[in-house]
Amino acid sequence: MPLCRYCGKPTKSILSFAHPECVETFKKGERQARDLLAKAFESFDLEKLSIAQQVAQQALVGEKGFSHLISQFLPKAIERALEDHLLTDDEATFLHKANQLLTKEDARKISSALDQLNKATILLYLNRGNIPTVSIQGSLPFLLQKEERPIWVEENIGLYEYKSEKEYLSSGTGVSVRIAKGVYIRSSQYRTRQVITKERLHLVDKGILLITDKHFYFGGTKKIRRFSLHKIIGLRLYKDAVELHLDGTKPQVWIVTTNDPKFLANLINFLQ
Repeated sequence: MPLCRYCGKPTKSILSFAHPECVETFKKGERQARDLLAKAFESFDLEKLSIAQQVAQQALVGEKGFSHLISQFLPKAIERALEDHLLTDDEATFLHKANQLLTKEDARKISSALDQLNKATILLYLNRGNIPTVSIQGSLPFLLQKEERPIWVEENIGLYEYKSEKEYLSSGTGVSVRIAKGVYIRSSQYRTRQVITKERLHLVDKGILLITDKHFYFGGTKKIRRFSLHKIIGLRLYKDAVELHLDGTKPQVWIVTTNDPKFLANLINFLQ
């Protein structure tokens, strides 16, 4: 006999994959859990979230079913919490607890919203003078200094710089002097000078970006670069990039592409 998809016990028919009473229990419990989640997400209430989880477990909704319900509420709740550009402690605690109840599959489906939540949480910590503990997945091509802490990693980053296009222009004058019939001597003076005609963006490298509490790292296919965050004396934001102005004996300007220029700029400002 087939097993019931809800309780796991054998059914009475070879064509049945669920007990009628289990189906009814599931539907009723799912409605109750959904209603409780709506209220919990509306007020960022941890207690109501916990009650909704208990109802789901008793109603045979299961972890996957409850995760699916949460994934329907979480993105809009994150968007609403960030409408004022300020994530509160209560909002952060609730949203991260809800995130922990997601399956990996559901988390992937709403990864964009979860990415915004993680960014807002990092800035919340830094705004209060605290360095967040961030878990970095995978290996990095950098050797961090002692007690240096990673904050943010972003892949598929383009590193650009300005390249000047130059031309050489010549100018001069000449005087012809007659010394005999049909014979002339010409005295000429020419000067060559370099002229910068235009500046264009030049792709230097592509790779991975790492921001720590001390340094800016870029690991490309050609070279690994590192400089102190305190060397950054200016930022200019574009739609898909941030322009970094670096202090030093030979000032430099780097442009890095990013999916979220405002976040990257805020992150650097808080860490300086």
